[in-house]
Amino acid sequence: MSEWQPIETAPKDGTWVLGFQRRSAPQDTIQVWTFSYSENLWINAADSNDFDEQPSHWMPLPTPPGEEG
Repeated sequence: MSEWQPIETAPKDGTWVLGFQRRSAPQDTIQVWTFSYSENLWINAADSNDFDEQPSHWMPLPTPPGEEG
């Protein structure tokens, strides 16, 4: 996998990425995010956004597992 990069370098073309949020309580989080131009902010896949706490870093999503068997 790639290293964490500053969120300013993340793609803003609808690509979903892993995003890191530094949180004071109960812990830091890693979620799947995409940038929304209509909202002008990052939206997480869980749709449970805390607009005051946007991701600070990102990395590409890993390749999903292949079909087995």
